Amino acid sequence: QQQNVLLGLRNAFNASGFMFRDEWARVIPGWQEGILDWISTNAALGLVHQEQFPTVGVIDVGGASTQIAYPTTHVGPLPEAATTGNSTTIVPLGNGMYFVRLVNNVSHTLYSISRINYGKNRALKYVVSHDVDGTAPTPILGNSE
Repeated sequence: QQQNVLLGLRNAFNASGFMFRDEWARVIPGWQEGILDWISTNAALGLVHQEQFPTVGVIDVGGASTQIAYPTTHVGPLPEAATTGNSTTIVPLGNGMYFVRLVNNVSHTLYSISRINYGKNRALKYVVSHDVDGTAPTPILGNSE
């Protein structure tokens, strides 16, 4: 199903007249989705432009998964990829931590994690399938009392 969606997107963009390459349409991993959620949220709040400003963490509850990303600190030397260049860069540091340098050369260290099956649709499916006697309260279905 995922490949069919990608194929449809690629066909539509290729026929649109926009500059497009097939490799630009891809499914990103959950940790990267968490980082991009964090960047877009903090950019919208005006918090990522300078390093000394505090930023906010994000929790993105999707249909099948949940992504969590928040700022943290990294102790130790950074990999060379984190110290060279001037474009947006995401460098894995290990243990769910990532060095993120933005186009304005401001950098942040983030923790990002993705959990499949922790999205709202999967949670609802689990609750409904395990609600044998019809008494399990859920925020979506309401309380049966």
